[in-house]
Amino acid sequence: MICGFSRSVETTAGLAAAIDALVVSGRSPAELKSQIDTLASVRASDVQRYAAAPLGAADRRLAVAGVADRFADGLKAAFPALQVIHAGQLDLDQAGGLKHEAGAK
Repeated sequence: MICGFSRSVETTAGLAAAIDALVVSGRSPAELKSQIDTLASVRASDVQRYAAAPLGAADRRLAVAGVADRFADGLKAAFPALQVIHAGQLDLDQAGGLKHEAGAK
């Protein structure tokens, strides 16, 4: 994260964008001076705690593409409600992502 931030403010445009982001979010441009220290203080446990609410197990969805015969049994052990959807059933132009059954509405 720190390297990405550092590279992003190497140009005038990048620096202006960083200042703009601070101002738009109601923060002082002076915070830019301490941004690297702030990023360096983030620990793995902080990220895990932050992600736990929106990405908790109850709301988690997982999509795996490949030959299901090779991995479905292992996933089924971890995710008992696993649904295997074959490629022929997919229709990504539909809102639900699946082809409609013949005769179904």
